[in-house]
Amino acid sequence: MAALPSTTPDWPWHRVVYELVDKAGLTLKALADQHGRRGPTIYSHIQHYPRPAAQAEIAAAIGLSPLAIWPTRYEADGKPVSTVAWLRSRGLPVPDACRAPSARKRRAAGREIKPLER
Repeated sequence: MAALPSTTPDWPWHRVVYELVDKAGLTLKALADQHGRRGPTIYSHIQHYPRPAAQAEIAAAIGLSPLAIWPTRYEADGKPVSTVAWLRSRGLPVPDACRAPSARKRRAAGREIKPLER
């Protein structure tokens, strides 16, 4: 059984950005350029949704682990909590992009569809 995420609150977004500028001397745009991203938008999305890869990039620039900055988004062993589980635990709506593909889409992609057992 997976360990539950921490109940310690995540850092406020302004503190994350402040630490990034203060400790690493980087802006979100500069960090995006450094990692070959087209723009800093992915980092702004972190305010509202877990993005483990982007969180890891910011944490590395600051010199901390992502678990230290966003404890509610990681299990005690450091494994990221799924975006869907994280959103549901907060009573937030799950965007369609996070949902499993429909049977029609799986069939179109050539993936096997198992019938439901009743």
